[in-house]
Amino acid sequence: MKTEEIILNKLLDKYEKSKSYVSNTNRKITIKLEEIREYNIEDYTIKTIWHDTVKELKSENLIDFSWVKFNENNLLDKIWLVKENVDNAYKKINRSNPKHSYLKVQEQLNKTKFTQTWLKDFSEDMQNYMTEKQKENKTLPALKSETILKALKEIDHMQEEKVMQMLKRVFSIRCFHDSKYFERNIEKNIVSILRKYYLSEEAKESQLNDDEVLAQVGIIKYPEVIEFCGELNCKISGKTISFYNETLGSYINSNAISKIEEIELVGTKQIVWIENKANYIDYITNKKKDELVIYHGGFYSPIKGEFFKKMYMASKKKSNNITYYHWSDIDIGGFMIFTRLKNIVKELQPMKMDTATLLENKANWNGFNESYRKQLENIRADSKYEMFFDVIDEMLKNNARLEQEAMMIIIQ
Repeated sequence: MKTEEIILNKLLDKYEKSKSYVSNTNRKITIKLEEIREYNIEDYTIKTIWHDTVKELKSENLIDFSWVKFNENNLLDKIWLVKENVDNAYKKINRSNPKHSYLKVQEQLNKTKFTQTWLKDFSEDMQNYMTEKQKENKTLPALKSETILKALKEIDHMQEEKVMQMLKRVFSIRCFHDSKYFERNIEKNIVSILRKYYLSEEAKESQLNDDEVLAQVGIIKYPEVIEFCGELNCKISGKTISFYNETLGSYINSNAISKIEEIELVGTKQIVWIENKANYIDYITNKKKDELVIYHGGFYSPIKGEFFKKMYMASKKKSNNITYYHWSDIDIGGFMIFTRLKNIVKELQPMKMDTATLLENKANWNGFNESYRKQLENIRADSKYEMFFDVIDEMLKNNARLEQEAMMIIIQ
């Protein structure tokens, strides 16, 4: 790096972090030469280059400097920025002035009108940050802001029109006429925004991967495969498909879910949702004939949630005497997944998520750290988890949690 670039970059870095950046102050933006390792006073050639450079930059009225007392023309003491000409300092080293770039982003935001509350919150936060700091927010970098806002606007439209799923590459074509542009250029930015502004607190705690985060707004890599096991008739696009009590279970592609016109449960007296895949497979090999078992997985996507709602509505149409259970890990994620499903299934009850199950499986306990303990204590203080208070107390007492796989047994 050239000497002039080292000098101006260090001064501009300091300038951008100073009060002078957002308001006019008299304080100098100064650097002591002893703080700059590149200024080697033992090497005459290097020292001479530095002295010539600062004199040149001073002649251009970009900086000023002082010599060490009694060492004039021999040892540099301090360098400071001429703030009146800061724009020229940026231009000198081809560095973008953040004051210029943030104004561009603000203009783009002003032109982008969102309908969803979470996106309005995002826009307001970005505007407030830029107004206060007078620079762009790394969440919405100027180099990508136009395309990020275009993608967010499309997500806004999807939610407004209740589009529950769209293939990632189709989404990319709709926004950018390029099937791979989204994934290659701005996917990480969009995921970061979704994690902060869209996900519920429960979803944040569940540490969803990037694909799972995108699925929460309906952007999917491939159509989801929904798995269940039980006897029912499903009317899709005018045709009735019958599913039976197959040992290996049944499957339906998520593309078909929005086309489901009617579900008729046959002889169902109990519906069970199971979080873990291995436990689901183990359970259905010995399930009762009058049970409908559904593989839940982690935090469900909008389209999977729609399937759960349709199953629940079909059950209420059939009978008011059907019982509903959910089986998850005895841990924070399990409690959160249960509570979220209960928003759909009001009568939902936990299965094998109680104190007795925890104590019976002591040999398979997993411990947790202090951070996890604090999260668990927060759940213990939240009334919506009241049905788990007893088992949470036991978990806190024993520093223990339990995964479903440890209970690979037949549930009676």
